[in-house]
Amino acid sequence: MKTPLDTYYRAEDNIVENVSKKISNVLSAGNDKVYRILEYIISELFRNIPEHSQCLEGWHCSQHWVHDDYIEAEIALIDYGRGFRESLNSTSKFQVLDDVEAIRLALEPGITAGIVDKSHLREGEKTEYLNSGYGLYAITELCKVLKGQYVIVSRGAIATKNGIEYLRGNLVFPGTAIKIKLRIPNKLSYDTFNSILQGIIKKGQHSSKSIKGAINIASPKSRSMVNYSLIILLLLCGCIYIYTKVYGYFFSFWYPERFT
Repeated sequence: MKTPLDTYYRAEDNIVENVSKKISNVLSAGNDKVYRILEYIISELFRNIPEHSQCLEGWHCSQHWVHDDYIEAEIALIDYGRGFRESLNSTSKFQVLDDVEAIRLALEPGITAGIVDKSHLREGEKTEYLNSGYGLYAITELCKVLKGQYVIVSRGAIATKNGIEYLRGNLVFPGTAIKIKLRIPNKLSYDTFNSILQGIIKKGQHSSKSIKGAINIASPKSRSMVNYSLIILLLLCGCIYIYTKVYGYFFSFWYPERFT
């Protein structure tokens, strides 16, 4: 399926998040915990297309298998924009000579050629959507933990859990293709998954200190599945609750007959 991405912006309810929610809803087969996990993974992958490849269209397909103890989900994304090497070389921080080295760098924590300074955001865009180079790193590490698989092709190179190499026959793919396959246990709780994710991010942040050009702190979007809009709503509800309780107390003190 093809999705136009020309309306993408770095804030809540953008086209990437909306499509990711729809895909996750189908793949999770009614399991809310699996839905939230998939939504995080798919949205992190999908963001790479408008934010790094400079392609305004993304192609995607997905499928799932429901087992007794787990859900097996597979998602594939393709764009025909610039590859990892072109993206990394667009900034003066990197001078990548070939596609194998480009994928190797892209899978390292803290490596990004995206927007890292809020001064480059457009009006209305949010700082939690700044790039930090932890999305692809975290997802490939999650694949290892969740007994999954990944295939990443960028121009003339391919990466799997077994390593990174050149495509056979000197083939060159005109863009980037990513396939992720995961086994998510039905009993895997949100807290457990978030704990696994935090461990991966923490390890990556530590490793990034020895990587030239790497960012040492993951962005809020990459390091957590937290829904910021929900947090704001809950805080607002909490403030309203406290206000009504305090107001009610003083009102009953001055006008006790109203409360008898």
